[in-house]
This record gives sequence, structure tokens and C-alpha cells, in this order.
Amino acid sequence: DFGVIKKQMAEIMNMLDHKYLNELDYFRQDQPSSENIAYFVATELQKKMDDSAVSVSRVTAWESDDAGATYIVPPQADP
Repeated sequence: DFGVIKKQMAEIMNMLDHKYLNELDYFRQDQPSSENIAYFVATELQKKMDDSAVSVSRVTAWESDDAGATYIVPPQADP
């Protein structure tokens, strides 16, 4: 459901928007590069979506109109 994804993404973006990223707990260990932001968003979104039928496959963090970094989530092995 796109409404659920939109709500969860808004919560994640609120964690990052208008914040000094170096002061956030996650980025105290890792620089807030586009690569690390994409990874952070992907993992946070997957945590929020764990109880649904939705899975995250990739997230792109854009620096500009033509530059960004994509994190591709490794496929999960079947249990």
C-alpha cells in the first residue's frame, strides 16, 4: 500500500530533514555520504515494513539532479 510507504518514508525523512546529520546517532560512526544515507533510509524503511508484505529493494539518495548513490538491498534467503 503506497499510503503506508508514504507515511513511513515521511517519518524517516523527518529524522533527517533540517538536521545536522553528523549529530544523529547513526552518523556518529559513519559519514553522512549519499551512500550511507541511502543505506540508512533502506534499513530504517525495512524495519518499519517488516510486518507487511512490502520489502525494500533499493533506495537512491540524490545529491543533485544527476548525481546520487543507490543502495541495493541484498535478497533474503528463503527460510
